[in-house]
Amino acid sequence: MNTNYKADFPLLAQRDVAYLDSAATAQRPQCVLDAEREFYTRHNANPLRGLYPLSIEATEALESARAAVARFLGAAQSEEIVFTRNTTEGLNLVAYSYGLSHVKAGDEILISTMEHHSNILPWQMVCRQTGAQLKFMECEPDGSLDLNKVEALITARTRVVALQQVSNVLGREYPIRAVAELAHRVGAVLVVDGAQSTPHLPVNVQELGADFLAFSGHKLYAPMGIGALYGRCELLEEMPPFLTGGEMIESVTREGAVFAEVPGMIREGMTELELAALFEAGMRRRGYGGGLKMRAFNQDFFMGNVNCGASGGAPSFFDGPVGGPGTGPAGNPQGPGWGEIRRNEPIYVDYGCVAVGYTTDETRMFCLGQMPDKMRAAYDAALAVEAAVLEAAKPGALW
Repeated sequence: MNTNYKADFPLLAQRDVAYLDSAATAQRPQCVLDAEREFYTRHNANPLRGLYPLSIEATEALESARAAVARFLGAAQSEEIVFTRNTTEGLNLVAYSYGLSHVKAGDEILISTMEHHSNILPWQMVCRQTGAQLKFMECEPDGSLDLNKVEALITARTRVVALQQVSNVLGREYPIRAVAELAHRVGAVLVVDGAQSTPHLPVNVQELGADFLAFSGHKLYAPMGIGALYGRCELLEEMPPFLTGGEMIESVTREGAVFAEVPGMIREGMTELELAALFEAGMRRRGYGGGLKMRAFNQDFFMGNVNCGASGGAPSFFDGPVGGPGTGPAGNPQGPGWGEIRRNEPIYVDYGCVAVGYTTDETRMFCLGQMPDKMRAAYDAALAVEAAVLEAAKPGALW
């Protein structure tokens, strides 16, 4: 297997960079940069608004990208895909459009304490404006969710359950399908933050039972400024427009407007067409469904090619022995593997282990102040990796 992954990424191929922050944003592969140039030099036009050839081509490119996202997520139809700017906008769209129109005083919204702020603040807003109660799923000492406790928190008053599929802090994958079943028993909808799962895992929204799922393009090799929201068609049809403007109406009068069908009516304005086209290119680089080239790289990185002593590339710090030989609670970078971080060798880590502390204050406090020995060993190991790479890299290395 070809393991020269950095050759696909011009920045990494051209610069002496140790880049460990792809949980925040990925680097851009050459195929995405080529797609951007292709669009602007051959297809640039306003979609949906013209009958001339360039506009028709632009419209076809937009809908091709929408269909690609639908296939990527296993959606039933492309009309269930709404282009957004990022995960944050997608989650806010659901909160404002679905939440404010379906949640009322006395209802309950359930989220976890492990969520990114983008999956907390929108639901706090809904509760403030409607008089609903915000409840929290607590994580166990190993970072997992106890489904028996989750089931006890979901009541006949629960209207929305919001949960990340993969934690950007703990690396833990959560049981979305099981939580969806619990939510659906009482008629609640499940909103999934897929920002960290879509770059690394096969995601099928129908198999997961997700009612909504939001993710960003820039974490899976597409440009910044483009994301997507999946929503079940029958739910999107019930939702009022999130923002109003062009391209979402059939007609406008002095008194009002007739809105277009979904997904057009959900979000206003000129779609980021070129970004949507590049979104498709980025997803192709990541690989539809079972490709998972970067997961293979994760395993290659952790298991030998640039061995940092971590545990076999498992997507969670809590599965199996943490830190590998010679790495204990003190994060002592000794033993086999650590010496294999080669001086001045550009490194690209695709699983964001240095994103510790990138979530709620409550979870940060839990992670840093109350973690058991196994979790603390994982955290110390991550810090040791960071220190070892900084020591090995040349001055001026970018993060």
